[in-house]
Amino acid sequence: MNINEVLFSKKFRPSSLDNMVLLPRIREVVKDGIKTNLILHGPFGCGKSSLAKILIKDHPSLSLNSSFYTSIDVLRGEVDKFCSKMSMFDSNNNLKIVYLDEIDRVSKNYQDALKGFIEEYEDTVRFIATTNHINRIDGGVRSRFTVLDYNPSNAEEEKFLKTEYCKKLASICKIEDVKIGKDDIIAIVNKNFPDLRQMTTLLQTIKTSGIVQID
Repeated sequence: MNINEVLFSKKFRPSSLDNMVLLPRIREVVKDGIKTNLILHGPFGCGKSSLAKILIKDHPSLSLNSSFYTSIDVLRGEVDKFCSKMSMFDSNNNLKIVYLDEIDRVSKNYQDALKGFIEEYEDTVRFIATTNHINRIDGGVRSRFTVLDYNPSNAEEEKFLKTEYCKKLASICKIEDVKIGKDDIIAIVNKNFPDLRQMTTLLQTIKTSGIVQID
């Protein structure tokens, strides 16, 4: 049995922008792919990494989990090697992408060096980073990125997300034959908002145990 088919969080991870829940202002920026350097920031489980993986999948890419690869030597080694191998025949339609997950875990020296790499390879490479803590990212780094905030900025955006999350959970319940009602789905969304991953995991727990225990 495929482990990705067992875990709901993996099985129902979106594979394209079409089946991803995104605030309209974020979708507008990424609808035509990655054009600028991007920082995706917001709470746990709201889809930052999923969006990053969708955006890089049609490009040559290097993905690094910055919570593991925190050393500046990684920039000087793997990232520099990857970026510098760009062919002279490549165009902006086939940009290389460096994806730095959890970039807030790296040191100040790492962030200072990153600024230089972004500028050195700006004609051929785009950087995309994710973080739960935007305040830990140096201002000079942030200024070189388009920053997309996943946090709803007003009541209208919150209502939009909650409605779309309810639709998403209802779809999963139908596919997986999870026996809960509309009010249960609404309660799950309200209790765990905005962590869609946690909501999906809770549905799996309900299916496995047969117990609806939202609170």
